[in-house]
Amino acid sequence: SLADLEITNISYSPTSPSVGDDVTWTVTVKNNGPGNATAFNVAFDDDDRPDLLPIDTEPVSSLSAGSTADVTFVHTATQEESYWFMADSDGDLLEADENNNSAESSISTFSLPDLVIHEVSSDPQYPAAGDSVTWTVTVKNSGSGSSGSFKVAFDDDNRPSQLPVETRSVTSLAAGMTQDL
Repeated sequence: SLADLEITNISYSPTSPSVGDDVTWTVTVKNNGPGNATAFNVAFDDDDRPDLLPIDTEPVSSLSAGSTADVTFVHTATQEESYWFMADSDGDLLEADENNNSAESSISTFSLPDLVIHEVSSDPQYPAAGDSVTWTVTVKNSGSGSSGSFKVAFDDDNRPSQLPVETRSVTSLAAGMTQDL
């Protein structure tokens, strides 16, 4: 009698990651039987052909009829990307049903940053014409997710994206945190 492998569940943690976070994917594979499954691989990929050059594979040593196995993959979260998972991705097992081995999933909710200029101050506070002035800008991440790297532009007109006087880079900013520039 032949095995029948099926991906019955896909979950990920954290449930609302930030872009760039490591996400752990847990894939549940069930052997619907009636036969036992010998060793096979489960593949993880970002296209609908996880059997061809997958991002990662994990082995399952065997799976008896009616049993399940959880397989985990860790991958960096990216927006607007779907992932495909496939049991017996190498096609090593002859199965009762070869058409239920793959499933697709994507991250439904991201924790996004919301970067705002929180405060601007000058030293001296009331400069006279011709004084040298040091400006301090506080950027705050008011969002629920961490930011990636970004730049803050300093300018003397209302178009800081076009030829700013100076720019400063910030590597990242966690949710709720501030950075003085």
